[in-house]
Amino acid sequence: MDRDHLGRADLTRYDVVILVSGNYGFMSEGQRTELRQFVERGGTLIGIRGGADWAIGEGFAPRVTEALDEVESPDPMDLGRVDYGDAAALTGAQRIGGSIYQADLDLTHPLGFGYREREIAVWRDHAFILPPSANPFSTPVQLTAEPHLSGYISDPNLERLSESASVLADGLGSGTVVLFLDNPNFRGYWYGTNRLFLNAIFFGQHINVPQAP
Repeated sequence: MDRDHLGRADLTRYDVVILVSGNYGFMSEGQRTELRQFVERGGTLIGIRGGADWAIGEGFAPRVTEALDEVESPDPMDLGRVDYGDAAALTGAQRIGGSIYQADLDLTHPLGFGYREREIAVWRDHAFILPPSANPFSTPVQLTAEPHLSGYISDPNLERLSESASVLADGLGSGTVVLFLDNPNFRGYWYGTNRLFLNAIFFGQHINVPQAP
């Protein structure tokens, strides 16, 4: 749906809304309220990368926000005095420009339908890092303790990525929110995680959030 048509959209005609990676600052307060009501009535909201970030910021995933509030911001590197001319190289070294990581998939979760192995490789090209959900049942895909498989990653970023979330699932009202921090359909050729995306579409309504024991 083109963003210019969103104001005329009737969300009651849909059961799944997908927020692809991007900037959603254009949405009015009324449109955000309508989207929240869509989820609370039983709809499935899927956010990918920037779309997931926006959904969290708007309070669509309360348990994710709860876990995030408990995490301390990482301390910046203490480099002391550094030459101005080295700034680009030093800051560039902290970017996650595209690398591959090992994650653990909960095969019992609806998003894991059709998979046979818990190990799965995910592609990441951003520094949007989140902890697991505050609910122990709601992080169906989580990076392992030593996740690095291929590509450049700085030591501080690798430490932050260790055991962080890759896919989160939450509930809002009667609906479901699925957040893909890593693009499951990267450029149409990153096979292996695209099934997670399809499962979110077809089985999202069957995902609930059990109470923690």
